[in-house]
Amino acid sequence: MRRCLIRHEDFDGPRIAIFKSSSITTDSESSWNQATEWYTSCLQNHPTCREDKAPTPYLPTRVIDISSVADDIKLAVPGTGGIEISGSYATLSHCWGTVRPLQLLQSNIDDFKNGIPMEYLPKTFIQAIEIVRRLQIPFIWIDSLCIIQDSLEDWQKESALMDQVYSRGTMNIMATDSRDSTGGLFWDRKPSQVGHIMVATSWDRMKPETLHTMDDDYWNSELGIAPLNRRDWVLQERNLAPRSLHFGRFQLYWECREVAASEAYPDGVPSLMEYGTRDPKIVTPVAYLSRFDRKHNTQTLEQAGYNLWYRLVERYSRTSLTKPSDRLVAISGIARRLSVTLGDTYIAGLWTKDLPSGLLWESREFIFDPDPIKSYRPDVNRAPTWSWASIKGLLSYSNSSTGGHVRNLIQIEEINITPVTGHDIYGQLANGYIQLKGTLMKARIERTDMTMIDNTWLELAMKGERNSASICLDVLGLPQRQMSVVFLPVVQDDDSSSKIQDYIHGLLLKASDNHPQGWYERLGTVSIKVHSPLWSVVIEEIKNPSQKHKKLSCGEQLGKVVSI
Repeated sequence: MRRCLIRHEDFDGPRIAIFKSSSITTDSESSWNQATEWYTSCLQNHPTCREDKAPTPYLPTRVIDISSVADDIKLAVPGTGGIEISGSYATLSHCWGTVRPLQLLQSNIDDFKNGIPMEYLPKTFIQAIEIVRRLQIPFIWIDSLCIIQDSLEDWQKESALMDQVYSRGTMNIMATDSRDSTGGLFWDRKPSQVGHIMVATSWDRMKPETLHTMDDDYWNSELGIAPLNRRDWVLQERNLAPRSLHFGRFQLYWECREVAASEAYPDGVPSLMEYGTRDPKIVTPVAYLSRFDRKHNTQTLEQAGYNLWYRLVERYSRTSLTKPSDRLVAISGIARRLSVTLGDTYIAGLWTKDLPSGLLWESREFIFDPDPIKSYRPDVNRAPTWSWASIKGLLSYSNSSTGGHVRNLIQIEEINITPVTGHDIYGQLANGYIQLKGTLMKARIERTDMTMIDNTWLELAMKGERNSASICLDVLGLPQRQMSVVFLPVVQDDDSSSKIQDYIHGLLLKASDNHPQGWYERLGTVSIKVHSPLWSVVIEEIKNPSQKHKKLSCGEQLGKVVSI
């Protein structure tokens, strides 16, 4: 942990002061009062949060009715049985873990409607209900109790509604530090674990000011690495909710469209450190874009939206994934919202209007990384190899650039994807392909002495020239010395104002074993530096394609996924 000094504008106190909580648990009255104050203040005093309020009343397909003053709770199904149900609801984000919580099944729906005994609920659920009741919210939505867990049809239907469920709830309760539903929300703590030191300065030839000390990655170190925020589904749950109340190990945290706060900083975490070294718009991207939309023109909004999506994909790749088949589903809620904002069509984790840049994701795996995450393509097909969703592992979009600073070297001829469920292009895919028009070049990749340290240290050979190139294979597993591939240039840097050296970025492909000639599967990416021998070869081929390397259409159909 590194410490830093942050300027504090409004402090009138002793020259050195230590601020800390007086309570020894997050279940204290002071913590309860703070949570209530955040919630009430947001509802009454935050214009941006009020703007994001759902225009019409909404309840999910099923909710848990907790409005009874007694312990009785029951499953409520709005619009059925001739009884109208209305009111606000909260949601719960929690880790399932290895301990399966109480679940809604086809066999117990009627029992749940009549009542759910509190003693059957795990600790996290009981405490979440207690919190929501104290905030006077009549309903709560909990995934395991509101989605029929042994019905694939119901799961597919409800998973497609997650953007509505989380964005239209009044608040999301987050069991941030619990690894499963038995962990609960409240924790014992030492008062010193919630606080900071304030120092009033009067240095020579400098204006007097007040500084306070804190971890320079405060927000991420407290929340970002917590068990809940490493779960794949939670990325969209946290981002879509208008308000989130985190129950951390040492204190409570608050996030809404206007404020990020903690018990240590109840009026708001200092803006410089609010999200550590991360850009604040990455934490609540939908809210960021909704505000951005009102202030900028369409072109600027699109640039922001695409770049924001790429950063989200990078973060998403670092979460744990229980079911490979959920890879696209678990982020589909954010994709649905961004699709409306951007006015673009979503295809297997990419965007049609920015497809050339979107294709240039990279799988980053370093053999000597102290905490390696091995990249692999799961046996269960979940996306075409040209989609980042085909890989489980760390991903990077370092070569993607939007905003007119690249020249596209491919044309999109056809896009075809077939969803598993009806016409839901945001969910699981049955198959899909893209047909591109570009310059295909036969090439060869070869090992170097450094390849065993970093899978980007390889040499590329084309038309008698060979040189080092930045090559990133989707999955490690090179043959002993070399491998024949096909190179497809995708974009060329085109920013004369930039001092960064230009590159041509493209894809490495291999002919598909299961399809006719002209069908390819992705192996990785390559970047070729300007003025290198390979650069000249590629530029010449693009300008004057030879008969041997004529411009071809290439596509890929989801079928057998081949790793090298």
